[in-house]
Amino acid sequence: MKDFTPKPLTAKETLMIFKIAEDQFTNGEPETGTWTSAVCETQSDKAVFGSLVKKGYAATNGESCNLTKPGLEVYYAMKPKTAEEVDRREEHSDGQLTPAQIAQSFLNRVEEETIPQSIRRLGTFLDQIRSEVQSLLANK
Repeated sequence: MKDFTPKPLTAKETLMIFKIAEDQFTNGEPETGTWTSAVCETQSDKAVFGSLVKKGYAATNGESCNLTKPGLEVYYAMKPKTAEEVDRREEHSDGQLTPAQIAQSFLNRVEEETIPQSIRRLGTFLDQIRSEVQSLLANK
């Protein structure tokens, strides 16, 4: 997409980018794409997805969909980072993300989700924090 001009994204469009990239059918590989019906479950989802296609962040052949290069760039720029990916200025001396960074990443992604989705994501987030704390305590 050589003539791509970045366009502002809404919170719902950003969440849809994550939904496409992290759908179960991508098998952890956001570049592969997924089934359109897997990410467009409601009329609202379809409208948001259509907006992403129109803006050039996603593509579809009707049956399947994927993120375009600009869509993947947005995903990787906003995806919570591992300690190895984070700029050294943002790290603890032990290479771990600060709790504030982890929490902010979580809060950024939860915005505009439905309550059940937020609760499910919160459970996953708390499991990750619990695991990190246990790991830190085991290393002391």
